[in-house]
Amino acid sequence: MTDQEHHKLSLPQVDHKTWFALTYTALIMSLLYYYGKSDNSLTIFPEFFASIDDIPTRSFYTKTYWMTFGLIIYFIIPWIIIKSNKEKLRDYGLRLPTSYSHLWIYAVMLVIVIILAYFASFKMSFQMKYPYYKYFQEAPMLYGLFWIGRAIRFFALEFFFRGYLLFSLRPKMGDSAFFVSMVPYCMLHLGKPFQETIFAIIGGIIFCWIATRTKSIWGAVVLHVALAMAMDFFSIAQKLNWIS
Repeated sequence: MTDQEHHKLSLPQVDHKTWFALTYTALIMSLLYYYGKSDNSLTIFPEFFASIDDIPTRSFYTKTYWMTFGLIIYFIIPWIIIKSNKEKLRDYGLRLPTSYSHLWIYAVMLVIVIILAYFASFKMSFQMKYPYYKYFQEAPMLYGLFWIGRAIRFFALEFFFRGYLLFSLRPKMGDSAFFVSMVPYCMLHLGKPFQETIFAIIGGIIFCWIATRTKSIWGAVVLHVALAMAMDFFSIAQKLNWIS
């Protein structure tokens, strides 16, 4: 190969679905960092939040912004992309599992993480982070509504990482797509307790593996919601001195 040939720009040998999915992933990671946090709502809608004096209500609306933002970028936009390509959502994991033989792994992971969440709940870093909506005593109804929205956001997140991104990459990358999907998923957990971030690496790979074997994201959705509820429960239990 000559020097001229060596320095010539070589376009990657991937189809449009692969490079588009990866580019969109980079875009949403950027959007999440700059605009997707709860506190971003305060600067984007200053007049709206200036009119709210009640702190629990104010916090709930900032969380509503966070949940809505996630639903749009994780599910609504990928759904539009899939439909514009004349494809079906069921081909991206939005279907009941075709096999239940691997689902026992979710049960094992749930038990392990509940145990880890229990011991982690004794650490100040964990108690400062959870529950994500702090006003569970002052506004229990808003806390319940928050959890409905959070469960929907978890569904959207799983659809993106274990649905749209994974099934867009797998035809060209095979099972290597597990690891490509895991990297941005892990990055979302930076700033959270260390154990949770490490589990995102392990769990991200396992979730992808099961999703491709069952052709469904629903097992991961249920487990993700259950894990988050366990972390909230143990954090609240610590604050109310139910455990010591």
